[in-house]
Amino acid sequence: AESQSDVAPQLIGQTVRGFTGDLRLASTQRDAFVTWVAGIFYEHRSQVDSLTIYSAAVNPTAPLICCGSELNTDDQIAAFAQGDFHVTDRLTGTLGARVSKVDNDQRADEAGFFPTGVPPVAYATLKETTYTPRVALSYQADHNNLFYMAASKGCRVGGGNFPPPSYCNVAIPNTFNSDYVWSYEVGAKNKL
Repeated sequence: AESQSDVAPQLIGQTVRGFTGDLRLASTQRDAFVTWVAGIFYEHRSQVDSLTIYSAAVNPTAPLICCGSELNTDDQIAAFAQGDFHVTDRLTGTLGARVSKVDNDQRADEAGFFPTGVPPVAYATLKETTYTPRVALSYQADHNNLFYMAASKGCRVGGGNFPPPSYCNVAIPNTFNSDYVWSYEVGAKNKL
């Protein structure tokens, strides 16, 4: 800053709290035609982001330029299962899936000079169910060489959008849903 009037002190804060756990059951007979794993998953996560900006450039008394906080709470419960089908002692087919129920709640509080036209308090809530499958085929040629191919679907959880300032004169949806991507793999694991 060239002078004191250019200074704009910012106070930025973030607090994250979370709890994650899962319970898994698995088959115990390794030489069975089908081996499996299944379970449930739970996650609760909350995050608070805050920002406060003052500026002597706008007013020598350093008024509040912008002050805001955002609370984001995610709750997720999921069930998952995967089965390995040992067609031969070298060839294994795999089928798996995960289904999750996601609840996302957001709250934003805004104040100050810059967020003029922004609602002082805004809420967004999203509830959705996601499904992600997986299929794979592997061939253990010998003790040192494994060849495989797999396809799986991944998911990025959706969330909320907060309204833009009223002077922008645009409408945006209150929430956005999850998006998905398929992943395809062909590879080998080899020991030298």
